[in-house]
Amino acid sequence: MKCVFKFLSIGLLFIFAVITISCEIGLGPSVDTETPVIEILSPEADAIIRDQFAIRGTWSDDGDIGSATVSIKRTDKKQSGEHKFDISFTKPSNGESKGTWSAIINPFKANIIDGSYVATVSFSDKGGHTVIQDRSFIIDNHAPVIILQRPSSSKDPSTEIDSYGQNFTLVGQAADDCNISLIEVNIFSDPELTDLKATVPLKNVPN
Repeated sequence: MKCVFKFLSIGLLFIFAVITISCEIGLGPSVDTETPVIEILSPEADAIIRDQFAIRGTWSDDGDIGSATVSIKRTDKKQSGEHKFDISFTKPSNGESKGTWSAIINPFKANIIDGSYVATVSFSDKGGHTVIQDRSFIIDNHAPVIILQRPSSSKDPSTEIDSYGQNFTLVGQAADDCNISLIEVNIFSDPELTDLKATVPLKNVPN
């Protein structure tokens, strides 16, 4: 009787072990245990961008992606708040959990003014894992504003024309939401601006 009970116990233990192993093997592919992997391909870090552009890259995961967003926030503190955009992502036809993603940014429609920004890309899978990556860039859609204060303009009859000797000075102001890397002063000898006498470059001009 004891032998029968012993063999019965061993048999039940063996069946339980087989069932347990089968369950582990069966649950393997359906369990999401890893954080998604993402890469930002464009824009490049600290790129200067004009007009509409795309933030895009690649993704992979051992499960399914639940949500994906891009938020853009200004970094120079001249404008508060952030802009959020949905991400569209592709998946291969063979069912692999990887592909590409992109978000189209239109600064004019989203009221994003010129300046320095950081984009935060966030991916969350259905297993509750989240990955975040940042990318900084500059949006510059407007030309600088330049004001020439001296010498006075001959086109204004109410203003007396400044007179100089051999040397003369030009005085003015420049402003832009981004840094002004270059101002060129072209000096002509005729009103038609056909006879260029000299070009004076001014680099890294502060606002």
